[in-house]
This record gives sequence, structure tokens and C-alpha cells, in this order.
Amino acid sequence: MTDYPLFVSFYTPKYTDDARALVTTLREHSLPHVVDPIPEQGSWLNNNNFKAQFCRAKWEQSHRIVWVDADARIMAPPEALRIDLPGIAYHRWLGGQLLGGTLYFGEECGPLLDRWCQLIEEKGDYVDQVLLNQALREVGTPELLLPAEYCYIFDLSAKHYPEVTSPVILHTQASRRFRK
Repeated sequence: MTDYPLFVSFYTPKYTDDARALVTTLREHSLPHVVDPIPEQGSWLNNNNFKAQFCRAKWEQSHRIVWVDADARIMAPPEALRIDLPGIAYHRWLGGQLLGGTLYFGEECGPLLDRWCQLIEEKGDYVDQVLLNQALREVGTPELLLPAEYCYIFDLSAKHYPEVTSPVILHTQASRRFRK
């Protein structure tokens, strides 16, 4: 069986406790990981959009990474991410919107990551997952849709995915605490 990819994330100072909790769960499941502190980028949107550049840099080091938001918790072994997919894996909310909380990037994702970074530079007033979706349409990278268990939103997913009783990667939506 293929080894797990490198799990990556970053956090700004106000998310330090969330990042610590993420690291605890990564360690509990013996997942390779890098979770780095970064300075505030000026706004929630800028912090969020830094994800493309961060993922590109970490992908250069490993060529198989999984991005998880700093507020995520690994609740069970993420076996669906123990893959050797050359492209990208992600979840689409109810089959529509690409969710950027859990993203797998495989060995052939260099052009996709480059385009995503370029789109962020050109259109930085859009949230990263919208621009990643545009980059996917333009670049044509192999894709795998992940089930809802891999990007499970703590207060919304149970209503929309009642068949999911055991999330694998839980997203706590910590930014809501700070954006009120």
C-alpha cells in the first residue's frame, strides 16, 4: 500500500490553538506533517489566498501533499488519501462548490498549482477555492472526488449528509469566531 502523503497547513497567530489541536490529531494517526506559523497577511482573504503559494512550495518538496485547514481535526485514518493519484482530490459540497479545506495534490499538479498561484495574483479579491476551481477547468489535471467524510463541516454536514456518521477530517470553521 502507498504511504500517506505529507499533510501541510499554516496558521496565523490567532489560530495557534487550532493548529495545535490539528497537530495533535495528525500525530495520533502517525501522519507525516508540516504545520507552519505565518504572519498575518493583512486580511482573512489574503491569509486564505496565501494557501496557493504555500501549497506550491510544499509540493515542490514532496510532490504528494494534502492541505488541511488549520482548524481541521483528523478523526480517523484517512485511507482514501493513501493514494498514488497523479492529480488532485477534493470534495464538492452537495456536488457543486469545490471545498478547499482538504485538498490532495499529486505528482502532476505542478501546472495546476502554478495556474492557481497566477490566478490569485491576478484576481486576489476571490477566495482561493473559487480560483482553484477555475485553474482546474483551465489546466485539466486528473481529478478524484473525495466523499463528504473528508471535508466534514462540523455544523452543516450532518444536515446535508445524514448518511455520514463518522467524519474522517472534521473542519471546525474557526474563522467564524473571528469574522463576526
